[in-house]
Amino acid sequence: MPRRIAPENFGGSFAQIVSVGSDFWGVVTARGELWICGDGTHGCFGCWDRKDRAAPTLVRGAWGGSQVLMLSCGRWHTVAVTVAGMVWTWGEGFKLGHGDLEDQVFPIQIAPGAFGDSHMVLASAEAGMTMAVTRENILHVWGTGHTDGSIPTATCSTGTSASRGCPCRWRRACARGRASGGTAA
Repeated sequence: MPRRIAPENFGGSFAQIVSVGSDFWGVVTARGELWICGDGTHGCFGCWDRKDRAAPTLVRGAWGGSQVLMLSCGRWHTVAVTVAGMVWTWGEGFKLGHGDLEDQVFPIQIAPGAFGDSHMVLASAEAGMTMAVTRENILHVWGTGHTDGSIPTATCSTGTSASRGCPCRWRRACARGRASGGTAA
């Protein structure tokens, strides 16, 4: 049976965006704040530790002076996009987009140059990968991809695999609603 979670649980602000991960969930409020609750494994809350939280907790990221626009909770990591178009990730390391495999227990901005001069508008976290979309509808992908080939692992123009943690531009052609292949640029 659905249960109402009152705005008082989010500092008095109403929920606008919600995402559910693996044993944790998050909310972006009307004030552009991010609140997370549940299992804190790998630091997926962004609260500087790995503790579980039974009640929603405000994630105090700098956010580059901007407000949070949206979030997506993955298996053990989280991605947020700010109103300013910046992407921030934290949690289990290999899918964060920072070029390393380290877990991060607080939000870290992905280097702006990783997306060129693009303004990011959407992002999605999944078990083994993260994706983000620019205002110009260009898709970027990083993480391990799927071993069944449904989402091939991209290779960056530098020759570095997206599974090494760098965001890579992904292009694909669609035919009759199905992916017919793609190349990373």
